[in-house]
Amino acid sequence: MEIDRYEAKEAAITKATNELARLEYTADNSIHSASNLTTAKLQYDAAKTAVDAARAKGATVSDFGSNYSNLEAQGKEINRYEEVKKAAIKDATTKLGALTFLTNNSIDDATKLEKAETQYNAADTAVKAAIAKGATEADFANLANLAAQKNEINRYKAESEVTAAVKVFHEAHAKALALTVENVGIENEAEVKAALEAYGKLSQEAQAKLSNEKKRLDELEKKIEELRATENKAQVNAGKIITTLENINWENADKDVLDQCSTEVKDAEFFIDKIKDVVVKKELQKRLDIIKKKIDEGYAKID
Repeated sequence: MEIDRYEAKEAAITKATNELARLEYTADNSIHSASNLTTAKLQYDAAKTAVDAARAKGATVSDFGSNYSNLEAQGKEINRYEEVKKAAIKDATTKLGALTFLTNNSIDDATKLEKAETQYNAADTAVKAAIAKGATEADFANLANLAAQKNEINRYKAESEVTAAVKVFHEAHAKALALTVENVGIENEAEVKAALEAYGKLSQEAQAKLSNEKKRLDELEKKIEELRATENKAQVNAGKIITTLENINWENADKDVLDQCSTEVKDAEFFIDKIKDVVVKKELQKRLDIIKKKIDEGYAKID
């Protein structure tokens, strides 16, 4: 019976001595992360349990050798880090409470944005530091404020980008946007097309703020298409008339023929007047002037 008691005591002392030897965080500041803290606690609890069990079987402090002091040292280091964690949680909680841009549209200028970002970065850094020391999300009563302020920062930035894009669009396409269906011409086709292409490359948010401008540009594009169709028709009609007149046998043309040609010249002039293309207009007019001269010469022969 006595032998069993003695052997049990010796076994308990051996176990306790082994657990004490496993203590890794006995030096000051040796715990520097949540992972370290968890390991240190497990080691401490195992060593403390083994020592208490051995003491219950009659072991004394001297039975545990030089490593016995490690138990107190690791307990002290655990307590130190726990206090560091508490301080980190307190710091993070304070910074979370200092967040002041939590509601929609609470940021409305660049100065407030800068302040909001400074507050957010400080709180975010503090929360991450506390979590690295073993804190959990449950330790922060105002943690939701962090996401709320981040959302408001993102909202303002997104709207600022849209506002900037709209401003750039207005400045880059001021000429096209100043046009109306009353004063637009075929010569404005390039700038109207460029504005529409630029609009198509904008974000949906920017396009939504330019709905009136898009409507006006569409109207201008349609008007230009109508003008282009009128232009083409005028060129074709003038060209047909002039080509027909150029095939007249002027040597045998009598007064009736000359009168009919004069009428057709007026028709050609009507269409030429509608042509906006300067080069085409000049070329058709040049051909028509030759015909008019032929008509004048024909009348002169009859007289």
